[in-house]
Amino acid sequence: MAIRAVVFDVGGVLALVEPMDFDRRWEAELGLPEKTTTTVMADVWDAGAVGGVTEAEVHRAMAERLGLTAEQVGAVMADMWR
Repeated sequence: MAIRAVVFDVGGVLALVEPMDFDRRWEAELGLPEKTTTTVMADVWDAGAVGGVTEAEVHRAMAERLGLTAEQVGAVMADMWR
């Protein structure tokens, strides 16, 4: 039987990750109430954790749900992956 796929679980498994606090920083920066990002994006974050949405879909949801520009979405995502 040939191997058809390899699955990696990076965050917290193959790579140690610090607690992510980018959301609190950006909520303050954007003037959003505390925990807005967590609440509004919860289903998208959950889907992203298991490959249920594409990165483009995450970006689109952030823009639509949080009222961000494409530039702001890019900055938030860059901060998140830092």
